[in-house]
Amino acid sequence: MGVQHWTVGEVRIHAVLQAVIPIPASRLFANQPARLPAHLVPDYVDAAGNILMAIQSYLIESAAARVLVDTCFAGSFLQPRGIPDRHEESLAATGTAPEDITAVVCTHLHRDHAGRNTVERDGQWVPTYPNADYLLTEAEHQHWCECTGEDRAPAECVVPLAQHDKLRLVDPDHQVTDNVRLVPAAGHTPGHVAVRVESDGAVAYIGGDTVHHPIQIGDPEIAALPDADPGAARASREKLLRRIVDERALLLGSHFTAPSAGFVVGGEGGMTWQPLIDREGTR
Repeated sequence: MGVQHWTVGEVRIHAVLQAVIPIPASRLFANQPARLPAHLVPDYVDAAGNILMAIQSYLIESAAARVLVDTCFAGSFLQPRGIPDRHEESLAATGTAPEDITAVVCTHLHRDHAGRNTVERDGQWVPTYPNADYLLTEAEHQHWCECTGEDRAPAECVVPLAQHDKLRLVDPDHQVTDNVRLVPAAGHTPGHVAVRVESDGAVAYIGGDTVHHPIQIGDPEIAALPDADPGAARASREKLLRRIVDERALLLGSHFTAPSAGFVVGGEGGMTWQPLIDREGTR
């Protein structure tokens, strides 16, 4: 199967796709426009007017580390809904085995981002990536402990990480490796982060749920229904997009279907999304 991949300096980033799910815009956005922009069809909106949501991880590969950003849904969530789970196949296509992952970044603890943190073996839940430290912010862990919403990752996705001494609570600007740093982006959840990748002067950002869909680039005030604090989420989105414009960085949308990476261009009329059409992207 084909894998989207990009080169950022000496770092390689791969999209590890689990599934693409079409949903009505009203199920995600609190204040979506009456009509979705025509230029988003067919890559990000289908012919029926549904928005297309990719469920995917990103693998950041350097000489020193292999960092996985988010782990997607648990297979048990997709199977009853008749949605094929391609995550294992996608990861294998990058030449990476679960044992090769050195760190897992949890941008936040919603079930579509943390559901595959663990796997059940012999009746016990264990880390899916046995040699990795799982990184999340203290604020996010505290929020997860207190919240009860349906988007919350189940306990078996988080508690076993601490039991196996794999959970690391970090600051929201934590330096993961020489090339990878967390970026505070609270709002979608209180401890939500984006991820910054830099190598040889080239920069890329993995947005997490700061930006759910390209439509929010042209109109950052569009709020997602799961946002815990819509005002803070909007402020984080606008701040991240400005940074991307100023740094001429590549944006990799955690839920963007292919082409999942591109550039954000600022102008008098606001910001616009310019997808990187070629599967191989170099910065």
